[in-house]
Amino acid sequence: LIKIIIGELPVLLDVDHAVLCLEGSAKNYHVLHDLPIRFLKNGSIEKLMNGTDQPVLLRDDINGDTLLYPTTTAVALVRSDALLRLKFSKTTGLLVFATRHPGYFDAEQGTDFLKFMGRVIEKMCIRDRAWASWLSSLDSSRDISNFMATRVPPSTSCTSRAMRSR
Repeated sequence: LIKIIIGELPVLLDVDHAVLCLEGSAKNYHVLHDLPIRFLKNGSIEKLMNGTDQPVLLRDDINGDTLLYPTTTAVALVRSDALLRLKFSKTTGLLVFATRHPGYFDAEQGTDFLKFMGRVIEKMCIRDRAWASWLSSLDSSRDISNFMATRVPPSTSCTSRAMRSR
């Protein structure tokens, strides 16, 4: 599921980069540093979404954010992004689609498709038994490195094929 979200969706949507973020324990953040999931401190997603409860935020002319993008190359390239809030039972997630083209996403665009896609991704994560059990135990002291090692191949990259080919 992560491989599709991070690797295939950016190609289908003609964007350069996708990032999946989850709010969770800061002690586990270092474990996931090289994996295609970013862990954020609690409250970070609300701050990124400008304090609103909107499911989607489109930003049209930005500089990349080191909180969201895992490499300095991605931070330097990102100029426009779409942030999709994902709601799970014990945590909040954020799916970010980014591009190097300023104005690619802007506040005047419709967001119905992105809202729908966010809800589908939430449901798919809940239906995946391993994800569901991990998400429900997010607040526990369970070591998530073993879980992630079995769910995400080490070769999976946060940079989509679209970004690598440009």
